[in-house]
Amino acid sequence: MTAERHRPAPRGAAFLTHVQAVLEGMPRAQQRLGRFAVEHPIAAAQMTITELADSLGTSPATVTRFYRALGLSSYSQLRLELATAAEDRGRAGRDELSGDIHADDSLGTIIEKMTAAYAQMIIESGRFLDAGDLERVARAILAARQVRIFGMGGAGSVARYLQGKLRSLGVPAIAFRDPREAVIDMANAEAGDVFLVISQSGAAEDAEHVLAEAVAREALTVALTSDPGSSIGGRADIVLRSVVREETLRTGVLSTRHVEMWLADCLSAAVLVCRFDESRTALTRVNEALGRVRRSAR
Repeated sequence: MTAERHRPAPRGAAFLTHVQAVLEGMPRAQQRLGRFAVEHPIAAAQMTITELADSLGTSPATVTRFYRALGLSSYSQLRLELATAAEDRGRAGRDELSGDIHADDSLGTIIEKMTAAYAQMIIESGRFLDAGDLERVARAILAARQVRIFGMGGAGSVARYLQGKLRSLGVPAIAFRDPREAVIDMANAEAGDVFLVISQSGAAEDAEHVLAEAVAREALTVALTSDPGSSIGGRADIVLRSVVREETLRTGVLSTRHVEMWLADCLSAAVLVCRFDESRTALTRVNEALGRVRRSAR
């Protein structure tokens, strides 16, 4: 082993460059580890040493030799360096394609910027979305007598979208845009019902009033918001967090809706898998009914 490999490893995105630079002199099994780490740093950082070894058909001892060859003293240090490098590399990509739209941007550049911005918001939202919370909400929805969804303005469109997804799975769901109508219906809620409120800021006053009524009726309350510390996020039983980044000349309202609809899709998918056979039957019936409608309209 050369002295070069024992030098302290560089930090940040340069760590991945360092890994690539020393790969050639490594044994084949360690080369596989290195290529995987460079290509999938986030995935590698999330694995235990045994999981990483098993995924590449090698042993934990080989992984140990690999990180020591990189100048690291422990596997936890390798995971930290990979996570830091992935974040730095992602930040560099965002810096290159982020920012507002400029007058001299080509349409190709605009497409790249918009694609990167929307993809990054969903990726970051995915990092904050807790699978345990998602399952808890899904199972509560399946056990509820009634599911109510509230959203004002553009969030109301997401509420209707989620209503349609849940109804297609056989879930009794109803969406509201008008706070008065929502409060009237909530007055008949029972303990065990589910109330979902969609508010990007988490500070919509009318939404707070409807949420307060849901709390009073002992419904399970769920907030879809980008601010868990907001008045709505702080009062809800469970928060499903979205990450939204707005630029001056981008349509921030639309970017918010896209991330919220992604959250709605995640939730409906969780409901589907929690009661798979019944949900699949319900979807089949819906598709058959829609097919009959389409045929009769010809």
